[in-house]
Amino acid sequence: MSQTQVRLGVCALAILTCLAFGSSTAYADGNKPRVEAAGWYFSSNLSTNNNEIKIGVTGKCDLGAICPGGSPIGRFEYFNTITGLRVHGKIDSVQFHPQSCANVPEPTTTPAVTVQGHCDDGASCSFTADLVDGGDKKTGTGDWVCNLSVTGGQNKNHVPVGAEQEDAQQLQKGSIKIRDYQP
Repeated sequence: MSQTQVRLGVCALAILTCLAFGSSTAYADGNKPRVEAAGWYFSSNLSTNNNEIKIGVTGKCDLGAICPGGSPIGRFEYFNTITGLRVHGKIDSVQFHPQSCANVPEPTTTPAVTVQGHCDDGASCSFTADLVDGGDKKTGTGDWVCNLSVTGGQNKNHVPVGAEQEDAQQLQKGSIKIRDYQP
């Protein structure tokens, strides 16, 4: 199957899901807390300053605001356009909480989530980030990624890349949506 056929199939599935479930996404599950995030920001790391960093996260918790015992369900994606570090994997831990990231102008009542996971490639690769749903840039101060850490990943040539970390960066494009969480 060609890449174009796969894209058309995914688009068709998304449209059918919207028609079948209305405004709810296929990932929605009652009133359980969940996060959906996708977008990019510019790195502030001095060694890779102004790199475009792309992230994607979907996660939910079946047992309330904190997922004990490995009960979260979700995936993450991370890509640094300069170093070539690309990781993707499974979410191991999801914790919903009020915003607590330093240097983020939102009030502490803004919803946030801490996600942690491990990579699919079998290497000792891990991902950790705090995601802040700051609302629409037009009505709020926007969405933020903070306390991000990626370790043990490889670039597209399968060459190991050192750990990458960020303090707090506002998404330039994209969105972080935290649903059904009440601080």
